Amino acid sequence: MTVAVRSFAKINLGLYIGGARSDGFHDLRTVYQTIALHDVIRVSVGRGSGIAIVCTDSRVPLDSSNTCYRMAERVMDELGAKGRVNVEIEKRLPVQGGLGAASSNAVATLVALERALKRKLSAPVRLRIAADVGSGLPLFLVGGTMLGVGRGDTRRDLADHVLSKFEADEQSALEEFITRAADAAEMFAADGIEKVMNTYNPGATDPD
Repeated sequence: MTVAVRSFAKINLGLYIGGARSDGFHDLRTVYQTIALHDVIRVSVGRGSGIAIVCTDSRVPLDSSNTCYRMAERVMDELGAKGRVNVEIEKRLPVQGGLGAASSNAVATLVALERALKRKLSAPVRLRIAADVGSGLPLFLVGGTMLGVGRGDTRRDLADHVLSKFEADEQSALEEFITRAADAAEMFAADGIEKVMNTYNPGATDPD
């Protein structure tokens, strides 16, 4: 049985760069928003062993450097499952376009593989595996509007976050992000994703 799952994109609505940290990085504040644009991930499990990645886009790696490969490997190990995992990536999102495609593809692989095996990992295990595969993955386990803090890898549901948890000088920055998120949503509805990307992510590249 082949299971197909949509792999949604994200955009970043603004970026606030704070002071330097002891580890050499800077504290960040950003707002992530998942959107309807997506790739499609198809997963099946058959006889044999190993993991096969298939994609017609030559820029997508087909070896163990692919996040889908690493995710499939981790899920199979965690569940103690046997079989050959086949992952087909139907690319609709740009490669290294700042939309989080590689991270989203990996999370979609997790979901599709669970369904193909008819077994499900617990929420804490899912989160741990996602974070191990890549710092950008946990966002796609939740979706929606999320606040990224620290190095951008700590995420909180913005709707549930209370402004009073922030220092006074950070409240204004977060309030600005919320305003920008609302503006971006209106812009997306009126002018499409290209207008939003050109406005909020000019020249962006995706590290995944």
